[in-house]
Amino acid sequence: MNAVITAALPVFALILTGWLAARWRILGPAATDALNRYVVYLSLPALLFRAMTQVDLAHMAHWGFVGAFAGGIAVTFALSFLPRKRGPRGLTDRSIEGLAAAYANAGYMGIPLCLALFGAESLAPAAFTTLMTASVLFGFAIALIEFDRQQAPGLGATLVKVGRALMRNPLLAAPVLGLAWAGTGLALPEGLDRYVSL
Repeated sequence: MNAVITAALPVFALILTGWLAARWRILGPAATDALNRYVVYLSLPALLFRAMTQVDLAHMAHWGFVGAFAGGIAVTFALSFLPRKRGPRGLTDRSIEGLAAAYANAGYMGIPLCLALFGAESLAPAAFTTLMTASVLFGFAIALIEFDRQQAPGLGATLVKVGRALMRNPLLAAPVLGLAWAGTGLALPEGLDRYVSL
């Protein structure tokens, strides 16, 4: 327990530092959006890409871990998605509620906590959970919302639209590209490796 607290405190202290910087107007009102974009589009994708290029694909198929994580997401989503007695809810509202309930903050919180607690070896499983969250959970929820809003005519068009949206998500594209590189068996060139590690 002490190890968890020791690892978690710096992460939450960093969050508090950011909140205080915004509260005291050190960074300005536009800083939150700029920092979020930097993390989502640059730093976190680079971290995920590099981590996945270094994994041993033979050790990725931990089906117990995959089943536990995916099962937890599915059950949580279903419990929030199912109709309730408190009044009618549209498919879009139910999908958003299910997504909010089942979303595991694997990218923003899981990765730094895993690195602090378990070291670099934990980065590949943490990246895999981010991949599942960004692709399976988000894709399923987006598909339901698209069906409800009927912005695309038919199942095929909806799936194509959702697929394009997912592939534009750098938190999904980066680990997929990293896995593809790992499949070649080649190491990253030293210059590229140093670049993405920065």
